[in-house]
Amino acid sequence: MIQKLIVIFTLFVMNQSVGAHVNPEYARKKIGSNKALKIATLEIKRLVREQRIGTSWLRATHLKSGVKEFGAEKEWVVTFQNKNIEDKKKKKLYVFINIFGDFVAANFTGR
Repeated sequence: MIQKLIVIFTLFVMNQSVGAHVNPEYARKKIGSNKALKIATLEIKRLVREQRIGTSWLRATHLKSGVKEFGAEKEWVVTFQNKNIEDKKKKKLYVFINIFGDFVAANFTGR
């Protein structure tokens, strides 16, 4: 009986560790600030193409990039400034990229 319990326990532990190695989140590499900036720039071009933001955003200036925590998640926040926009609330565009390089969102609030 004890041998069966040991075998079951061993199989359970082995199954759990294999799952961690197969999980795609573990296999993906985290990106750095340069890659986050490149992705954010491509996303701005896509948003312009989809007419979600104006074409003047193609000439926006990169202000900063940094990783922020949102609950348990970490994301790159890449900030751009458009000097051609007069509305102070829409002068900065924040592009959110997860730490693996996937686009999350873009907005003018930074939240």
